[in-house]
Amino acid sequence: MIPTPVLRFVDDTHAVLVEPYHWPHAYPVTVPIGFRNDGATVPPPFWWIVGHPWRLSLLAIALPHDYELACGVEWFEAWRRMRVRARYTPLARWERAAVLAGVWLRGVARKR
Repeated sequence: MIPTPVLRFVDDTHAVLVEPYHWPHAYPVTVPIGFRNDGATVPPPFWWIVGHPWRLSLLAIALPHDYELACGVEWFEAWRRMRVRARYTPLARWERAAVLAGVWLRGVARKR
């Protein structure tokens, strides 16, 4: 079972954690209260494929990923950890592949 984050929306696209979010499985991490997040990085045209950015199974792996990046974890390492964490979510194999490919592509585009 994946933990459910407790969030408070600050605007239409951002929320902050109201309680610490602890991911207990592979690569355990605790995201602190007050961490600001924009949900999973899913462009709107792809919402019908993998779901809305605030879908729990996406957010569960996006929060630790974004927090690790904010703490200075190297991008590829954060992506690799997210890939492992995705196995603990109820996402279907094709959904995991689509989400991870999207994050990978966005990361490659940002590096250019």
